[in-house]
Amino acid sequence: MNRVAECSLALIGLFLFVSLAANFGGFGEWFKLVVQAPYMALLFYGFYRVLSKDASREGWKRAVLDILLLFSLMLFFVGYGLHFAANHVEVKMAEDKLMLLLAPKVATSLEALVYLSAIYSPTYYFDEILGHQLVYTGFFGLMVGGILLEAWYKEEEKLEVADYAAIAASSVMLTLIMTMATVEGQYAIHALILSSVMVLALVARFRKGVVRRPFILLMLLTGIMTASYILVLAAIYFDPISVALHGLTGRVPQPSEPSRILCQFIFLSGAFSDETKILLAFLI
Repeated sequence: MNRVAECSLALIGLFLFVSLAANFGGFGEWFKLVVQAPYMALLFYGFYRVLSKDASREGWKRAVLDILLLFSLMLFFVGYGLHFAANHVEVKMAEDKLMLLLAPKVATSLEALVYLSAIYSPTYYFDEILGHQLVYTGFFGLMVGGILLEAWYKEEEKLEVADYAAIAASSVMLTLIMTMATVEGQYAIHALILSSVMVLALVARFRKGVVRRPFILLMLLTGIMTASYILVLAAIYFDPISVALHGLTGRVPQPSEPSRILCQFIFLSGAFSDETKILLAFLI
């Protein structure tokens, strides 16, 4: 089997497992820092080793590629750390049921509300906006770096049926990861635009030769499927009011948002007694 295809199937398959465990395994946020983040570094390094093997990298292209990869890697992990820290505080303030139960009793004056708002507003921005933008922009930058690495330093390769099957399976798994992450991370429309631009550029540049470049083929298939799924979700959840309030990025709601809003309504609306709030807390 082709080395890139084999590496893609193994690394992305394990990436899917780690991502599902991080989001649905009930391990808590520390799993993302202790397990998921180191695995991401291993994932990037694994692809870099495979794509750069036997490549003679000299001249201005090497400098451009090194700067792109290092800058993208920096963006990714700076965003990852920023998101982790801010999310820990933001979740405690806006989703922790005990904190929500106490909030109406503590925020009894204008000064207290101003103080809490001064803490929560930048925390939310670092968590849900800037943190996600840095993470996913860095990730797309690394994808582009991999494309350039193969395009500039690798010759076209003859691929077997097993190679195409591995690349197709890997692209499906990577699409699932990227769609879940960007939609939940309020980066869906950005991902749609970046994926569409990447697909158009790859088709225009490589045309039929793309089928003999395994990593570029992987990125092409992933880009097509990611853009298609996000476009379908954007059409299904199109909401003129949300677009008017939040712009185009408001078209694709976060899957976790309904339960979050319901919980905040129960605890902060003043429509329920403390006993009822505690009872409902066990049901949502």
